[in-house]
Amino acid sequence: MRKPILIFALCGLCCLLLALYSAQALSAAREGFYLWRDHVFPALLPFFVCAHIMQHCGAITGRGRLALYGLSMVSGAPAGARLSGQAGGDVTDTAAALNAVSPMFICGSFASGMLGRPALAWPILLAQFLAAGAFLLLAKDKATEAPAPAMPEESASFLRLLGEALGSGVTALFTVGGAIMVFMAFQAVLEEIGLFTLLTAPFAALFAKFGQSTELPAILLSGMLEMVQGCRALAAAGLSLRQTAGLAAFFFSFGGVCILAQSLTVASLRAGRYLWRKLLQGCLAGLLAYLLTPLFLPDAQTVFSSLSPQALKENALSAALTAGISLVGVSAVLLLGAAAGRKSGAS
Repeated sequence: MRKPILIFALCGLCCLLLALYSAQALSAAREGFYLWRDHVFPALLPFFVCAHIMQHCGAITGRGRLALYGLSMVSGAPAGARLSGQAGGDVTDTAAALNAVSPMFICGSFASGMLGRPALAWPILLAQFLAAGAFLLLAKDKATEAPAPAMPEESASFLRLLGEALGSGVTALFTVGGAIMVFMAFQAVLEEIGLFTLLTAPFAALFAKFGQSTELPAILLSGMLEMVQGCRALAAAGLSLRQTAGLAAFFFSFGGVCILAQSLTVASLRAGRYLWRKLLQGCLAGLLAYLLTPLFLPDAQTVFSSLSPQALKENALSAALTAGISLVGVSAVLLLGAAAGRKSGAS
């Protein structure tokens, strides 16, 4: 009984704060709508449509990891959760691995539109794909074991599939847009009451001691709450290319609490486990992007301070090996943790 009362009280408090700071909340929600309209909707809809047609045209006859991985990487979140949720039951591990941001958003909206550096999309995409693949291999739930849905005897026409895909994609994207507006409105309220600053101020002081930008904690918290807003703040922060690529890869692989809220509408997930796995996946993707960026952008900082950009380019294999070792190391830690959990559960 306590949980419903607590939820009711929190919602009542939120309504009160939204009424008190209605101007700021309305402005933030309107800004979220513009972000969704100008960046998210045009970037995701074509991929949602293509992925729906690919899934239902009859060419894919299995629901193995490779099929789920390919469709999810094309579509973008929350399509990974939606595809995983079709298996039924708890699909937290698979949904967390596959909820990745659409390549169109990364290439078109973020790298080209917000940053004006299209080449920065390549290390970010590669890092996201590698991190998602690693965590998908570690997933242990029904989504990667369920049989494929029965296909009709006669395949539907392309135009019929296109119509269904458009309806499904637009409906899903309205949910995405609503979530973005709600989270941006609440973030604006948190900033107005001082809670946002209270949470980030200690970390800002810590970052300053190490010579880092004091804006980083606020950008991190913003991106962990709502990914699109975090990306926009990151693009305006003026950080180095490597820092920008690393943080962006973290945001895209973590996804934010906003994407978790969207995913809960289409799949059965354990929120705590989902966020923990996404945090690890985001850290891995951020590390990989940070290491890989100089291979794609010669004007980025070098991987090691003693190397010039030209020397780094000549020793690209060494940097790639470093990224591979990092990937193996994180995977080994996760495997050991899973083995320890099963052992303690059996005892």
